[in-house]
Amino acid sequence: MKNIVLIALLTCFMESCRGNKGKCIDTKLIADLHKCCTLPDPFVFNKSFVDSCVSKHRALIIDQAKFYTCMWDCLGSAYGLFNGNSILQEKALELTHSMEQVAQETVLFSVARCRKDSKIINHRKHEKPNECDSLASKYIVCIKHTMLLNCPDEHWKNEPLCDEFDSGVPLCE
Repeated sequence: MKNIVLIALLTCFMESCRGNKGKCIDTKLIADLHKCCTLPDPFVFNKSFVDSCVSKHRALIIDQAKFYTCMWDCLGSAYGLFNGNSILQEKALELTHSMEQVAQETVLFSVARCRKDSKIINHRKHEKPNECDSLASKYIVCIKHTMLLNCPDEHWKNEPLCDEFDSGVPLCE
């Protein structure tokens, strides 16, 4: 797995990225970066859930960040993915039932790791009243990022951006 990437990133932050000093990957490339790992997306929901949530939050489409947060909040609730401040392990397992074993293991490892993330668990301290709950979107971002960092070698694309990330070049802040 890509545990080496995580170690490299941590080393990079601790040692100021000596080999890549000043070099970083533009955060606008995150969508492209997630294509480096060819594991299937575990967060593919029933079309009726998606249609219902789009209808409910259509007015927010102007503000992409709010729309994204509200969509994940709605989908997570519709699917019963969360209980209080935590993602339900058994619901995550249901989302992976049709995946190959290595993909299931990577997703479940990522879910378990993100369930322990105090920034997610304590997310509501920073929320404004009357806004959609960001719990679901925070979990989704964490899980997808952890999947990327732990992508099995057989699912990793050897392309320039992917190789750059794999070599320890961090995301720009």
